Amino acid sequence: MNGCARVKQKFTWDLHSKNNQTWRVLLHISCRFIGALVNDDYTGLSDEEKKQINDFLETAEGRPVSVNFETEGFYRRNDAGTLPGNCAEFIFLIDE
Repeated sequence: MNGCARVKQKFTWDLHSKNNQTWRVLLHISCRFIGALVNDDYTGLSDEEKKQINDFLETAEGRPVSVNFETEGFYRRNDAGTLPGNCAEFIFLIDE
């Protein structure tokens, strides 16, 4: 794996008879950021990494909710714009 591709998918779910539409955005991001993005846990991250995460979240669409570890591997590029490294596909949700 050596590149990254942003994927945006729309899906509808039904909860208590209300139809809701949500966009699911798949982004490849450094695995170092998993704790911070999914659990808001910045333990072990440097000040520079914390700044990278916060800068990314200011421009990212939606909110991170999960990680697909089956996609984990080395990527030369990632959607957070950080250095090449071990990344995985993060799932972000955008409610409409």
